[in-house]
Amino acid sequence: MDARRAVVAHVLPYDAVGGTEVATLRIAEASRRAGHENLVLHRADAPAVGRFFAHHGFRTIAVAPMPKGGRRARRVVARMLRLARL
Repeated sequence: MDARRAVVAHVLPYDAVGGTEVATLRIAEASRRAGHENLVLHRADAPAVGRFFAHHGFRTIAVAPMPKGGRRARRVVARMLRLARL
């Protein structure tokens, strides 16, 4: 097994803090206790989500929300690849 520290990326799709974000915080805290780095990617139009995780000591990055609908498949794929590079 590789001894390098893993980076766990948490992608938050919602624009407010709720149950998903609280559950993700618990997972991120457990991951941090296990020695892993955590990165929280949140929607750029959801600064409260970023502040919530930053307040708990996690690094956050605001990203553009995914386009809605199936007609923008190229844009969705391009954004997914950009997230993967982060």
